[in-house]
Amino acid sequence: MRLKGLMAVLFFISTYCVGQEYQLPDRELKEVEITAKSMKYYSQGAHIQTFDSTEMQFYNEGTLATLLRDKASVYIREYGAPGQLSSISIRGASPENTAIVWNGINLNSLTLGQTDMSTINTFYFDNIDLQYGASSAQYGSGAVGGTIILKDQLDWERENHFELQTAYGSFNQQFYGFKAQYGNNKWKHKTVGLYQMADNDYTFYNEYAKEDQVQQNAGFWHAGILHETHFKPNENEEWSVNLWYTQDQRGIQPIMGNNMKPSTYDSTENTNFRGVVNYKVKNDKWTHTASVAYIQDELLNGGSQIATQRVQGDYRGETSLTNSLTLQTGLTLMNIWPDVYAYAADTEEFRGSVFAALRWDVTNRFNVSTTLRQTVVTGYSAPFTPSLNLSYIALEDGSQSLKIKSSAGRSYRVPTLNERYWGEKANPDIKPEDGYNVDLGFDYTKSNNHLTFNTSVTGFYLRTFNKILWIPGNPTYAANVKETYSRGVEVSADIGNQYSKQLLKWKFGAAYSFTDAQNLDKDKQLMYVPKNLIRSYINLGIATWSLNIDGNFVGKRTTANDYYNLDAYQLLNVGLSKWFKINNSRILLTAKVNNITNSEYQNYEEYPMPGINYMFKANFNF
Repeated sequence: MRLKGLMAVLFFISTYCVGQEYQLPDRELKEVEITAKSMKYYSQGAHIQTFDSTEMQFYNEGTLATLLRDKASVYIREYGAPGQLSSISIRGASPENTAIVWNGINLNSLTLGQTDMSTINTFYFDNIDLQYGASSAQYGSGAVGGTIILKDQLDWERENHFELQTAYGSFNQQFYGFKAQYGNNKWKHKTVGLYQMADNDYTFYNEYAKEDQVQQNAGFWHAGILHETHFKPNENEEWSVNLWYTQDQRGIQPIMGNNMKPSTYDSTENTNFRGVVNYKVKNDKWTHTASVAYIQDELLNGGSQIATQRVQGDYRGETSLTNSLTLQTGLTLMNIWPDVYAYAADTEEFRGSVFAALRWDVTNRFNVSTTLRQTVVTGYSAPFTPSLNLSYIALEDGSQSLKIKSSAGRSYRVPTLNERYWGEKANPDIKPEDGYNVDLGFDYTKSNNHLTFNTSVTGFYLRTFNKILWIPGNPTYAANVKETYSRGVEVSADIGNQYSKQLLKWKFGAAYSFTDAQNLDKDKQLMYVPKNLIRSYINLGIATWSLNIDGNFVGKRTTANDYYNLDAYQLLNVGLSKWFKINNSRILLTAKVNNITNSEYQNYEEYPMPGINYMFKANFNF
């Protein structure tokens, strides 16, 4: 009932905004951005990778899992075919230790503690930031290994714009999507809708049956719609409503040994709704941002329901204390109502946090920022969480620049609802995971009239205490049982002439990450954390043609079996695109060949991945 009522209210607000024409003074509004700075502004010492709309265009028929697997120094744990459960490991941290944030909402399941990244399609968004390392002071619980910020930006100065896209590929992969941005200088709307499916009936060699088999029970479909309505009554105020509804259903891919055993097949269905109302106002000294959100997540599996509803209120205020000092303060309040068959009937949880962030631009080359956060949860307080970020431009002479940066911060993760309230051995007093992270690195750029060279190096150390694990037993229960550390280095470099006037544009790049992640009580690399990851790419463009070649190497990974490791593997993907322009419209046609060498590999033990496969995509802009 809560969901239906709040959906009705939010939908009414949105449609009312679309239909009404307010009688405002007859003047042209100034196109100014009414918003506080994002937490990225206070994280200038961290390693942050940004995916803009141009880079995402090539991957936008796929999911967040596909984009990050191919373009980021992270490991994606895929339980088989595209559309199956996909989780992430950043710097050796578990999936529960990565925060995925949209409009101030941490999308991670409150029961499971993680987000299935195969359910988040990149077509919904315009930009994505990936922040490596702990950022709990900035983003709250779970931002330990890293944070992913999903952005659906609105351009007030852009004319009405419409986009259609369709794709078809191997194993009956299908994609249909549309985007629309429309309105005027008072009202602006954006709508994104999509449908995606695949049968995933590829052939693989079954090591147990000693024969080639067709993958069974691995099909899926996903559908969703995201809508925004923004209203500017004057140049200092802005209202907005953001609604996002998704639904997906999939067969759970069986392990190799059960591939031909229909009695073991299973399926899941997910339904998610997120609605946010935002208000922003700016005066001479302060920018205020307030929001109210309602989120419902529901998972159905084998007749059992795991669902949560939450209401979240958020406030942020930002001011410039001086020309070089910027202060942002904030408050987040959340109440959670779970509906889980294994919890007590009256289970409910409150979470609240306050934070303050201060940045000081000491000179035009050196700046420092600190963020402080305190979180309270029903039954206890989470660790006090400070962070410090430093950035220094050591060299800048017009043709080259060198920036040295560093960050340090405490991190934490509030236990999931399952970890606190599941079953007969529920443990409401389980401690939050606690830890700290230190980064040190540099960015260097050199350019002339023809070439641009960039390189980045970051070293890191991440320590975690009170790590939560599920203990086998009758019944199984969660407990704080171990400590871990992760240390390593992330290196990237690229060179290209993309900013030159030459007819043939090209760019070559590569990235390497080394991650030593260990349990302190066991001389063994953490499960499914490769020590070595390498990715490389070549982009070529001439006139309206472009060619993209991506290569990935994933090192061996440990498993639950102390005597068995997953083998290392290499993948090579190729894509060819061409633009056509017809009047004021543009058409982009793309052909892709993935895993062109037909490599056999697994990202999770006993879940075979597809061999060589193809995708054809058409995108229309008008």
